[in-house]
Amino acid sequence: MDILQIIVAVVAALSLMVLTIAIHEVGHLVFGLACKRKFVSINVCGITLYRATNGRIKFWWNGFSLKSPAGHCFMTPASLEDRKLLPVVLFMLGGGLLILIPFQNMVCRGKLRAVCGVF
Repeated sequence: MDILQIIVAVVAALSLMVLTIAIHEVGHLVFGLACKRKFVSINVCGITLYRATNGRIKFWWNGFSLKSPAGHCFMTPASLEDRKLLPVVLFMLGGGLLILIPFQNMVCRGKLRAVCGVF
C-alpha cells in the first residue's frame, strides 16, 4: 500500500466512526422523544447541542478528548411522577437499535462488501 491509500483508509475509518457515534446518539434522542422525554443535550465527539435556560437550542464545541465519552444524549422525564420502566428501556436501547437498521440494510444489499472491501 502506498501512503495515499493509508491516509484515505484512516480518514474513511475515522469518518465512519464519527458517523456511527452520531447515529447511535440520535437513536437515543429519537426513542427518548417518542417516550415523551425532554431534550437536555446531545454530544458527538466534542460537538454539543443543548437546550439553554431560555429554551433555545445552542451549539458548543468543547473539543474531543479521549478521557471523555465519544458521545452522550441527556434527556429528562416529562414529569417527576413518570417513573415507568419501559420508556427508560426504550431510551437505552434506542442507540443500538438505530445503528442496526442501516447496518442490516447494508448487509442485506451486499453493500458492506463495497464499503469494507474485505468480505
